[in-house]
Amino acid sequence: MSILIVTLSYGNWEEIKRLCYCNCWNKIIFVTTKNIKFNIRNKETYFVIVDKRDFEDMVNYLKEKLNDLIDEFEIGLNIFLGDGKLHMALISSLLSLGISINFVGIKENKIIFF
Repeated sequence: MSILIVTLSYGNWEEIKRLCYCNCWNKIIFVTTKNIKFNIRNKETYFVIVDKRDFEDMVNYLKEKLNDLIDEFEIGLNIFLGDGKLHMALISSLLSLGISINFVGIKENKIIFF
């Protein structure tokens, strides 16, 4: 598992920054409903901006975009930021693509898996 998917929104990004800078991620995909710029140096990063209002449209859009970006069967997922509709659409799209999800966070500079 070397891909991390993170939902982004406005708020405290300190945990997200620490998680992204861990050496275990080769690719980081940020999923957001806003045009937020977040730069992680020395990492392969991608942004998927979801501007769809309808839930089904969000799921289909995410499936299309993530299918092109994910080349593994297991990913790390952090949904610390964002809203419930985005979280549900993201999880639904990942599961329908057959992707195994490991929820991840960080505590005292150590990755925790849930």
